[in-house]
Amino acid sequence: MKNIMKMTIYEFFKKSLSRTIYICAFVSLCLILLVNHYFEPDQTFLDILAGTDDGTFIVTSMIVSVAVMCVIVAQMCGSDFQDKTIHYDLMFGHSRKQVYFGRVFAGMLVGTIGTTVMIVVPFILACFLYKIDAGILWSGILVRAILLMIIIIRMACELILIIFLLKNVQMAGIIYIGMLGGISYMCNTIGDVNAYMFGITNIEEVLTIVNWSTYTLHGKTVNVMQYMPAADMIFHTLVVNIVLGGICIMLGYFVFCKDDLR
Repeated sequence: MKNIMKMTIYEFFKKSLSRTIYICAFVSLCLILLVNHYFEPDQTFLDILAGTDDGTFIVTSMIVSVAVMCVIVAQMCGSDFQDKTIHYDLMFGHSRKQVYFGRVFAGMLVGTIGTTVMIVVPFILACFLYKIDAGILWSGILVRAILLMIIIIRMACELILIIFLLKNVQMAGIIYIGMLGGISYMCNTIGDVNAYMFGITNIEEVLTIVNWSTYTLHGKTVNVMQYMPAADMIFHTLVVNIVLGGICIMLGYFVFCKDDLR
């Protein structure tokens, strides 16, 4: 399985299109932050972090991060279906378990590292550009970042299942994007939906930093924010996403084992 992981990672980085997509997405996030700072120089770090600027940057960064994770996972797990090269791994004596999990683990590894870089670097850049508000609880920010990564990985697991069902990367991507759009519209229309059942709504839940109170002290406006997520949010996010992600991965394996790969 290690050899399959190495080969999958090598083939991914060898494709110039994959590198171009990632670099363009990464540069776009940094440019959005720089342009936002140019037009809104009086904003603070809290404005960006808590979404008091209507959440423009933080929401955009999450959308781009989810998209990049899905592109990486889709390319590494499903591109071999279209050119039939996945047959060669099986012909050379590798079991279906090795072929499946070798690709899945490689996709998750590269996708997680790539997405983490896309989130962390603009975050560090924002620390230099914007005034750091007093009282920010960095441990709470770190916990929210870890929860976001777990949700993004869970969403990648959902896409993996769809890829192995359809054996078509492009069609799987279109369907998954359509599902996310439909879920988002449904939640906005219905309103009362369990936020933890869907990755897109769980991300919104984790990104929401509650403002307990705002008051003026010595002529300065002070915001008391709940940086650390509530214990029930942490518990439900971890349990639901790990369980659903695991179910999707195992269902994908079951589908792959039963598939005649024609």
